[in-house]
Amino acid sequence: MTTLARHASLDDLLAELGLTGENDQAECKESGWQLPKDVWETVSAFANTAGGILILGVAERQGRFEIAGVGDAVKVQHDLVSGLRDMLNVQITAQVEPLVVNVGGQERVVVSAYIPEAISYQKPIYVRRQGLDKGCFKRVGGHDMPCSEEDLARFFQDRALISPDMLPVPMAQRAELSAVQIRAFRQLLATQNPANSVLAYDDDELLRAYGAVIQPKGEVGWSPTVAGVLMFGTAELIQRCFPAFRVDFIEVEGIEWVTASTDRGAGRSFEGPLLEITRELLRVLHQEIPERFALRPGEAQRMADPMHVALREAIHNALMHQDYRVYRPTQVRRFADRLEIENPGASLRDPDRLGEPGSELRNPRIAQMFYEIGWAEQKGTGIRAMQQAMAELGLTPPAFESSAQDRSFRVSFYRHHFMDQDDLSWLEQFRSLLLSTEDQKVLVYARKTGRVDNAIYRSLNRTDTLTASRALTRLESLGLVRRSEQRRGPGVYYTLVAEQEQAGSKSASNSTPNATSKTQAKLLTLLGEGKRLSKPDTEALIVWLCAEAPRTARELAEVLHRNVDYLRNAYLSEMVSSGQLQLTGAPHDPNVAYRSKDVGQKDAIDPLTTI
Repeated sequence: MTTLARHASLDDLLAELGLTGENDQAECKESGWQLPKDVWETVSAFANTAGGILILGVAERQGRFEIAGVGDAVKVQHDLVSGLRDMLNVQITAQVEPLVVNVGGQERVVVSAYIPEAISYQKPIYVRRQGLDKGCFKRVGGHDMPCSEEDLARFFQDRALISPDMLPVPMAQRAELSAVQIRAFRQLLATQNPANSVLAYDDDELLRAYGAVIQPKGEVGWSPTVAGVLMFGTAELIQRCFPAFRVDFIEVEGIEWVTASTDRGAGRSFEGPLLEITRELLRVLHQEIPERFALRPGEAQRMADPMHVALREAIHNALMHQDYRVYRPTQVRRFADRLEIENPGASLRDPDRLGEPGSELRNPRIAQMFYEIGWAEQKGTGIRAMQQAMAELGLTPPAFESSAQDRSFRVSFYRHHFMDQDDLSWLEQFRSLLLSTEDQKVLVYARKTGRVDNAIYRSLNRTDTLTASRALTRLESLGLVRRSEQRRGPGVYYTLVAEQEQAGSKSASNSTPNATSKTQAKLLTLLGEGKRLSKPDTEALIVWLCAEAPRTARELAEVLHRNVDYLRNAYLSEMVSSGQLQLTGAPHDPNVAYRSKDVGQKDAIDPLTTI
């Protein structure tokens, strides 16, 4: 603790920060062992207004602030940093540090975080789980206030005026924009819509119309923007301004990525303006994957091959939505069993909503130009088009992975057919579990791709988010899939439990006198159908679930479709008192988990008394 900054009092701390107490730029919150529930509302408010200081470990009692300190500064700091990455629609970069404050001769630790104001094109900043309508806040008079419809309209208006691809590029000159690329763009415009009024503009008017050039305040001339340089710049200009921008096409021998470039096989790179890169890359992919032909009497007619449709959408999306501020090339990787396309920049949409209509545009000017030449869908249906194209071929649906931490987005196209005879034979081992057709699809998908999430479940089975969440939780309870370390919120996914682990799980549950795996599946199926279980059945299921692995009250409530407080009061507390369950931590810790005692020593309970 000697390395931490020390302060004589709270007033001393606030004075050093240039503050006189809690106001528009400072917020103090009590935080013993975990983050307060409303901390993300404050982060949203600071980011949407003028930024501010968040201090955790300071309690407000009778209108005065007192240093209470935090019980576990390392955990609180880690949870805050993780949440700034995952809990909001935009990743917030903040300066988070523990501080020591002297209170009555005793040193107490608080956690300070400076939350910067978000850039205009990032606003509004809102809490993901609450959504834009309820999770967006602003700072007014030292309080976090919900944003009104007028506030949101202003945010989106400002966002439309200045976006990342509308920023001027200081090293670029208007004369360096290529007349050849402008002419190629005009030809694509004319092919898509001969009546487009922009075709009558001269080159300078066309560039201004699409935001390819901008006139900075106080300057006479026009400067190329990010969109202008990437769409119309010469290869030399793009190399100078965006030295990392290119697309690498890499052929990997086998099905695993290798770190040594010498072991990856052949590859090539594509550089230059977006129009040239896109067309050349798609030409190479067409050579790699032959098109299908429809045979008619006396002729062979070229069809719109679904695989090419899917690849075209993926390439267009990667170049249109990538974050050009990240100095990392886009990669197209061809493995023996799949093709991966990965671009810098995580999806701006909640990962659980991928595939739904609508889109969040990181580069609206580039997107507009792509749309007007027929390279993009205005309603954000690109991901759905990829899914439908692969389904038409009977191939495994594409997998989409968005990582805010790595600032990347990846789509993987698999070459193997979905649900073949080998898959059906593999599913036979689960016959006693009475799995639905929907659940079988998800298990096969996880087997082929390595993971599955809520969005994939919805895509495979055309269902809603809540149904998908319940189904995945049920599969987890059966010991068939394992949830990621991130237990809740955006980015949660499930992986298939290894077959040897499944066998061990089945053996353990078969030795339990309370329930067989078939009984457990029946109970979970009834819950999935909206049925209520009797109290003995519910207790038996809780015992089995907590014998598989320690479970928190919230995790059990998700499986049982019960209110967490009701479940805790009506079941868990009583079962702990009776000795059926044990606590893994302090009773008042909201994240404490429950585990079953040695089930072989308990009285047998028939879990099917009401079925």
